[in-house]
Amino acid sequence: MSKSITVIGTPISPFVRKVLITLELKDMEFTCVPQVPFFPTPEFQAVSPLGRIPVLKHGDFILPDSSAIVQYLDELHPMPSVFPADLQDRAQARWFEEYADEWLGRSVVFNLFFQKVVGPLLLKQPPDEKLIKQALEVDIPNSLDYLEGVVPAQGYMFGDISIADLAVTGMFLNARFAEWEIDAVRWPKFTAYLEYVYAHPIVAKYNALANKLRALPHTEHQDTVNAFIAGS
Repeated sequence: MSKSITVIGTPISPFVRKVLITLELKDMEFTCVPQVPFFPTPEFQAVSPLGRIPVLKHGDFILPDSSAIVQYLDELHPMPSVFPADLQDRAQARWFEEYADEWLGRSVVFNLFFQKVVGPLLLKQPPDEKLIKQALEVDIPNSLDYLEGVVPAQGYMFGDISIADLAVTGMFLNARFAEWEIDAVRWPKFTAYLEYVYAHPIVAKYNALANKLRALPHTEHQDTVNAFIAGS
C-alpha cells in the first residue's frame, strides 16, 4: 500500500485497540502514536475536533472515530472482513459495536475505568463513588444479563471473529484494569465467550500491550509501541 497508515491514540483505550487489531487481522502495515487525549497537543487538536481517540491518518486523509475508521479499513482492504458476510449478521454486528461503544463505553470505561484509574492516577482527580457504584451494581450487571443471553455457547458471534467480538470484549479488559472481575457463576456463558475471544492470538497480543503500557510512564510509551509493532 503506497500511502502510510498511522493510528493516533494509546492502545490502553479499547477504541484504539479495536482499530489496531483490525489492521493486524488484515495484515496491513501501520504505525501508532500513543496519544493520551487528556494532554492534547496542538497537532492532535487539529485532527480530532472532539478530542477523542483514535484518529486515522492515511496519507493526507484524516478520519476520527473508531467505528468510522473500521468501516473505512474494511472497504479499503476487504479481505478478511471484520464484518459478517450475511446481511442480517452484518447488521447485528454493527448493533453490537454501537452497543459497546455507546453503552459499555459509558458504563465500563467512563464510570468505572476512568473513575478508578485515569482520574486518580493520571489527572489527580478524586473518583466519583456514585458513578462507580452505579456501574458496579446496576449498569454492568444489566449489560451482562443481556449479553449472557445473546453470545454463543461456543465460538465467536458470527462464525469468524468480527467487529462485534472486538468491540464488546474490548471494554471488559479495561474493567479488569479497574480491578473488576466477572462473576463466572452468574454469567458462565459470557465468561467463556470473553476468554475465547481473548485467546485469539492477535487479540491476546494487543491486550498484553495495553497491560504493559499502563505500568510504564507515558514517556516510554512511544518506544514501547514502536518495538511492539516492529516485532509483530
